[in-house]
Amino acid sequence: MKKVLISLLLCLCLLPLPVMAETETSSQTLSPGWNLIVNGQIVTLENGLLVEQDRALASAQALCDALGVPYSYEDGIFTIGTIVYTCGEATCTIGEQTVEMEIAPREVAGTFYVPVRFFAEQLNCQVDFKEEFNEDGTVYASVVFVQALPVYSMRILVPGDNQNLHHILQIASALSETYVELVPSVAEQHTEWCRVSLSGGDSTVIYDTGELAVSGIADGLLANLSPYLATLAPDVAALIENDKEIQKLVTNAEGNIIAFPIPFGETTELFYVPQTVEGVEHAVTFLNAYYQVVKALMIA
Repeated sequence: MKKVLISLLLCLCLLPLPVMAETETSSQTLSPGWNLIVNGQIVTLENGLLVEQDRALASAQALCDALGVPYSYEDGIFTIGTIVYTCGEATCTIGEQTVEMEIAPREVAGTFYVPVRFFAEQLNCQVDFKEEFNEDGTVYASVVFVQALPVYSMRILVPGDNQNLHHILQIASALSETYVELVPSVAEQHTEWCRVSLSGGDSTVIYDTGELAVSGIADGLLANLSPYLATLAPDVAALIENDKEIQKLVTNAEGNIIAFPIPFGETTELFYVPQTVEGVEHAVTFLNAYYQVVKALMIA
């Protein structure tokens, strides 16, 4: 087991970890005043950025073009799928809901300006702000960063002291293009935290090393993974079919597979996906990426 852990640590050092939105840039690439950077690229705005009530407004057309999002604009109405903005109105409609904004969109010289943070967050983007300074301490440039996030995001309850696990989950996050939020538990209380999370209807995926028993989890709390494994995780489906011990670990009385197994050295890690999780197929895709990373590290 010690050799496995040494190999694991060496491999982790060689593999790049995912990073959040890039916020470092050189003042030499920026223009004095306000700048907009989308997915790491400076966006040239014909009429620049507007600032009102400490909020930055930018061209909706330019933001959509930079993000590759289709839109339509006619007679003061800007539409992206089911999201509709109207010039001069501090509300927008998202599907059948009306949502308030702090600042109303406006038209300037044919350009439809929208509050950057609100607009970008509706398109599943992260927004950050940073100032670049001159040597004398004065502000050279103010920069608004917009970074598209992966389409799917999920939360995982994990022991807070298992840093190797955290690193591998981050690698799987990058490989599967899934935004993962790790929810650390108190290590010695992890099993109890798992039970509380499940019984409370939380939509957090749960990591376990066998302390939780399938037979002890109430029916209806966990998603049935059986329909997804053959197409999204064929190696794991074969593992479950061929290994009777693992099959017993992950199968409930009705014959449904309600845990995703990861053989790791002498133990088998299990991930439970609650029924309240949106997009079970995305969770299985992420867990399969985690399985492939662990498999590669165990061979290394």
